[in-house]
Amino acid sequence: MADFCAKKFVKISSSLIAAAAAVCFLCIIRPVVLPDLTKMNEALELPRGGVRIENGAFLTDLIRRVQSHVPPDRSILALPYEPMFYFLCERRNPTRWNYLWPGDQTLDDHATFIQQAKKDPPAVVLLNNEKQATYIPAILDYVHHEYRLVQNVSSLSIYVPAQSGP
Repeated sequence: MADFCAKKFVKISSSLIAAAAAVCFLCIIRPVVLPDLTKMNEALELPRGGVRIENGAFLTDLIRRVQSHVPPDRSILALPYEPMFYFLCERRNPTRWNYLWPGDQTLDDHATFIQQAKKDPPAVVLLNNEKQATYIPAILDYVHHEYRLVQNVSSLSIYVPAQSGP
């Protein structure tokens, strides 16, 4: 009987130690694999929003400004990886690519992207982390040639057609 109790004690103890190790491991990796939800403290006050996010007031204002300046039948470009803007602004993407990521498109794809954008010129270009988008030089050249920078807000650059008014 004592042998049975000892085996049961070892089994329970090793299970508790394994569980404690798993909990410690999860606590250690939590900041790496899960977002910091304490920053998600502002509401996205849009019909398509209804969530709490970081910089919700800024994003709500930006979306409303885009919607008021870009007619519903016009396109926008949100680069390089910002497809949520098409949804939130309720404006279409003039190209078949919702994002541009290093290695995902070829130089020919970039040329096609530019041709598609020229056929349906976007009324505004939202370019996030422009300095890091060195993998799309032809597209950046197109944006810089056809559009003018009107505002930088944090990491977001906002461009309008070069020939448009102030």
